[in-house]
Amino acid sequence: MIGGYEVVRRMSEGASAEVLLARNEESQERVIVELIRPELFAEEELVTRFLDEARARRSLSHPNVARRVREGTAADGRPFLVSEPVGETLADRLAAQGPLSLETMLKLALPLCDAVHYLHAQGLVHGNLKPSTVHLGPDGMPQRPKLVDYGLALFRPGRTLPRPPGRVLVEPEYLAPERVRGQRGTASSDVYALGVLLYEALTGAPPFTGDAAFVRRAQLELPPPPLPEAFASVEPILRRCLAKVPSERFPDAAAVRDALELRLEGTLPLPPPLHTDDAPASVPRTGDVETGDRVGRYELLEPIGEGAMGRVFLARHARLG
Repeated sequence: MIGGYEVVRRMSEGASAEVLLARNEESQERVIVELIRPELFAEEELVTRFLDEARARRSLSHPNVARRVREGTAADGRPFLVSEPVGETLADRLAAQGPLSLETMLKLALPLCDAVHYLHAQGLVHGNLKPSTVHLGPDGMPQRPKLVDYGLALFRPGRTLPRPPGRVLVEPEYLAPERVRGQRGTASSDVYALGVLLYEALTGAPPFTGDAAFVRRAQLELPPPPLPEAFASVEPILRRCLAKVPSERFPDAAAVRDALELRLEGTLPLPPPLHTDDAPASVPRTGDVETGDRVGRYELLEPIGEGAMGRVFLARHARLG
């Protein structure tokens, strides 16, 4: 037990924190608990830096990034953070039911790309994208995923820490080639890992599997095995995500989303476009927009808020509904 939460299993051991799947003792809801490692807790300066990083992570707010909602202190004095309730992981879903259909993968991928792009816009690198860091919505709904940001686990306090034997921070199956060579994670390496994750969602396994030495060599030298013919429409997109050279990948997760969104338009019944031209409308000044206007790809349905810097509307995607 950690502060009223029963540990279900350890999900990851990072440079700075253990990531645990836990169950709220009262509500029985599943949450993520991030607990500072004992080695850091012995040094006050490192604890302070960890807590500063934790407060910064707690300020993250995106519908597809699992929020930190509570902090506390374990029985041994170590600080921890608790996430909002989360559903089963994509890894659990794949193990129980097998690979996703193309349509289901696309519904999952679009909000997931949004979540990754949001983290990058905050100056953060996820660093450990894989099916076990993606939690599905209620009743396993793929279109409402929650990405668990592993920033606290991978947070480095500025010096090399001793790593206990057997601890693997990131499995080689999800490492971009440059990370295999020892470089720090970047937004581009997240795009690569996103490609691995979506490949696994469609096939049930990442592109390269086997012993760690082979997988590392394959990440550096081998092209990913082709997808089954049924997924030919997204093969060029995933192959670009998995380019060995960072400059040959999509420039960011938003570009991956845009490419996948075009594929989604060909897989689902869609309402007719609001305008005959496909070019996004120019974005008007904030004070000029009203209900019924189109801003970019979106039709404004109703205003729901207003602040000092802008107005907030409920909107509908013009092509996807």
